[in-house]
Amino acid sequence: MPIHAQPLDLLEDLAAARHLGPEEPASDPFAIALSGAGWARRASGPLGRIGATWAGVRGRFLDRTIRRWTVPENAQVIVIGPGLDPALLRMPGGLVRPRTVHLIDRADVLDTRRERLKEAGLRAPMLPHASADPRRWPGVITALGQLPLRPTSALALVFAGQLPFESLDALLGALDAMAALPHAHLQLAFTWLAPGAETLPEPAATELARLATAWPVHPLALDLACRAVHPCDLTHTPLLRLGATELGFGTTIVIP
Repeated sequence: MPIHAQPLDLLEDLAAARHLGPEEPASDPFAIALSGAGWARRASGPLGRIGATWAGVRGRFLDRTIRRWTVPENAQVIVIGPGLDPALLRMPGGLVRPRTVHLIDRADVLDTRRERLKEAGLRAPMLPHASADPRRWPGVITALGQLPLRPTSALALVFAGQLPFESLDALLGALDAMAALPHAHLQLAFTWLAPGAETLPEPAATELARLATAWPVHPLALDLACRAVHPCDLTHTPLLRLGATELGFGTTIVIP
C-alpha cells in the first residue's frame, strides 16, 4: 500500500464518522462544522462498513492515549495528521492547553479547521502548529524542529493517521531523529494493520487501504524491532478483529 496524501473529502468523511451521537446531529457541533459536506455523505457510507469500524476504533484508541498523556502539567503532545477530526475540541479545556498540545498537518487542512470553526461560531483553543504533509517524514521532522519544544518535558508524538514510513526499518531509523529532539523522554502512539488485511475480500481490503499504514507487519516482528531501542514500555493493543484473526492494532512506546 503506497503512502498517499488523504484528499479533503476523505478527511471530511472521517470527521463525520467521529460524531458522538449521529442520531442527534446538534449534539456534536464540532463534528458537524469540521466534516462539512461529509455529514451529508454520511448516509451513503463513504468509508464502507469495515473502513468506518477501523476509523472508529483507531480514533478512540488515540483519544484515550492523548487524554492519558496530557494529564501531566508539563506534557507536550504533538498530534501529527489530525485532519478534520473533532476529538481534540471535545476534550476538557484543562487537558488541551496551548503549551500542552501541538498540531502538525498540511497548511490547507489547518486553514480549513480554523475557517470552519470560525464560520460556525465555535470557540476553540489556538494550539501551536506547524505545516507539513503528515505522510512525508522529512517534512514532519522539519516541522517538529519548528515547534517550541521543552527539553525538560516528556515529548509524545501521536500519529493520528497513516504513518509517514514505507517500512518498519524506516520507522526504526526515524527514531534516531526523534530522539534528537528536546525532551525528557520520548513517547509514541500509532495504529497499524497486520498481514491479512490486504487479502480481505473486496471492498473491505480497499476500505482499509485508504486509511491504514502502508506496511502490514506481524505484531511479533514489530515487537522485536521496537525492543532494539530499549523502551521502558511497549504495548500493542488489538483494535480490529475479523473472527479469530486480529487485523488492526494500536501501539504505544515509551523510550527513556
